[in-house]
Amino acid sequence: MSASTMPPAPLSPEQDLHRLTLMIDSVSDAIITINSRGVIEYVNRGAQELFGYRREQLLGRNVSMLMSSPDSEHHDAYIRAYLETGQSRVMNHRRGATGLRQNGTTVPLDLTLGQMQQDGEQKFTAIMRDVTEQRRLQQLAVEAERGLQAAKNRADDANRAKSVFLATMSHEIRTPMNGVIGSLELLGLSNLTMQQRETVQMAEQSGRELLRILDDILDFSKIEAGRLELHYERTALREQVIDKVVATYAHLASKKGLRLHRRVDSQVAQWVCTDQLRLRQILHNFVSNAVKFTLKGEIEVALDMVEFGPYSQFLRFSVKDTGIGISAENQGRLFRPFVQADGDTTRRFGGSGLGLAICQGLAYNMGASIFMESTPGLGTTMSLAVELPVTDPGVLRPAAHIASAAAPLPPTAGATVAQAATQRRLVLVVDDHATNRQVLLRQLGSLGYAAESAANGIEALDMLATGQHSLVISDCQMPEMDGYTLARTIRQLEASSAAPASPPSRLPVIAFTANAFASDEARARDAGMDDFLAKPTTIGALKAVLERYLPSSGDDTVLLAGRTPPSLAPDHRRYIPLDEVQLSAITGGNANARLEFIVEFQQCCQVDVATLRIAYQSLDAISLQRAAHRICGASKTIGASALAAACSELETACVAQQAQASAPAMIDAWSEQTRLAHTRLFLELAAFNDYIAQGTTVVHGIRVAL
Repeated sequence: MSASTMPPAPLSPEQDLHRLTLMIDSVSDAIITINSRGVIEYVNRGAQELFGYRREQLLGRNVSMLMSSPDSEHHDAYIRAYLETGQSRVMNHRRGATGLRQNGTTVPLDLTLGQMQQDGEQKFTAIMRDVTEQRRLQQLAVEAERGLQAAKNRADDANRAKSVFLATMSHEIRTPMNGVIGSLELLGLSNLTMQQRETVQMAEQSGRELLRILDDILDFSKIEAGRLELHYERTALREQVIDKVVATYAHLASKKGLRLHRRVDSQVAQWVCTDQLRLRQILHNFVSNAVKFTLKGEIEVALDMVEFGPYSQFLRFSVKDTGIGISAENQGRLFRPFVQADGDTTRRFGGSGLGLAICQGLAYNMGASIFMESTPGLGTTMSLAVELPVTDPGVLRPAAHIASAAAPLPPTAGATVAQAATQRRLVLVVDDHATNRQVLLRQLGSLGYAAESAANGIEALDMLATGQHSLVISDCQMPEMDGYTLARTIRQLEASSAAPASPPSRLPVIAFTANAFASDEARARDAGMDDFLAKPTTIGALKAVLERYLPSSGDDTVLLAGRTPPSLAPDHRRYIPLDEVQLSAITGGNANARLEFIVEFQQCCQVDVATLRIAYQSLDAISLQRAAHRICGASKTIGASALAAACSELETACVAQQAQASAPAMIDAWSEQTRLAHTRLFLELAAFNDYIAQGTTVVHGIRVAL
């Protein structure tokens, strides 16, 4: 072995200690070792530089000299307590501290404290780092963030004030403008000379132009303020959207010698769920601009099906013209408010420059996108790409051969509404879901009770004003007025109408909800409700509640149309999307009733499913939770337990996500829990629809054809 590869000779203990001392002295952090009495036994160079003392000024002194008050007064007591109990909040942990320099100034420190045994005595080593610069930067960052937040708040306040001002002024000006236009219309019907009639027509046209600008300002202010509301409904795109838009501009286009025509892809569904008013508003703007900026040629309004979704279609609405076109550098500017391509365009064609900015805001709220393709001198194509839920009967309803077999349900025997009112046995069912109302009405009828129904609390109060109803069964979560508010309002009305010195008469109100938890029952009772029914309820549970609050009709025996099938044997149990046993219990084994309930359930769920999709696209956790809750309640009622469980899971995820957000309406992205729950819900929905479409039922665990 050569000398160059020989291992170095081992160091003596003195040499090893010297090397270790040099290493510790080279560290920039301050290192100090003290004994169990707090006396300093070692300091490195970093400690001398940090505190401003020489080594000999520190050795043998109590370490409290390097601490600011009150730590300096209590340090020895801290050590004694630790030696007696072995407990410390700072040992082996990093913490902040404040040091005291020789010149009397303090310094913020990052402190780590460790311990060791030497010669039978407990000793402690502190490693300290000056964090003055870090603290300064942190403070600057905090102040900068506060400044930015304050500036953002001021900008938001100014923007809100502007939007409120625009909305208020638009409303205030609209009122007299309606009077002006109405008066001009009436004046135009009187005997006028030709010159007078032309003058009135010009004034009326100018008034309508001003009114249109006011409408644009109002819409823009709503979009900016985040108060734009969309109203989704079942819509026939060809008849209610495309044809109406084309008809509006047909005369104007003809006067300019333009050919205005439409084209609708044959694959586009007949019925979808959308806000048809706002959809037409976007297309009106596209076509209006096309007519305005096209001097000759043609304009095509087209609707194409781009892609099929499981329960939706990806559609493209487009308006193509042969007009003046727009340069690439000006296209982006057009979507800014109050901006047009250039000053010459404004002078030649007029307009407020708000149209496309409003369209972009509407599209954003609808989960859609707007695209522009344009070439100067050749023309422009404006496109709106959007996914719309399909509500065609053939898409989400059972197969035609099944539905055709369903006959109307026979009327339920029992007292009429008028007779029940006289007997003080008339029940009012309040639920925003039609399936839940129908099931509960049928169950009540099977028990011999006549009942009426309302879709929300406001409708219920109007019906209760007649004084005919003797009991209310109400869902708890409904739009416009929920069940809790309904119950509180009923109790307030009872208290205000009671005669002096006599207790108010009390109308029994029964809570009927899918949230069957103790906290929900307590909330219902706090609101003034008398009892609690969980969805889905059985006829036995319903009968027990009714008998507690309504007088007997004299005939307690009720015969149901059929018997409840026995439970499936354990060895026959398997996953099915619909519990036929539970559904049979509701319908009394009537096949026609079964099909009618399923069709009703699917029809009612179409709008809720559409709301789910739109809420998910727009990161609206509140609407997503409400839609899931509605489907959950109806699913439990008919026995679609797997779908109900998926809805409940999505509800829980939405609540959790809202709790984590800075505000319930401010969700930046869906959590993993919400995404998985959303996916599971639609998988269960697809399984349910596939099961129904197959036209089969399950009897004692065996699937047979209907």
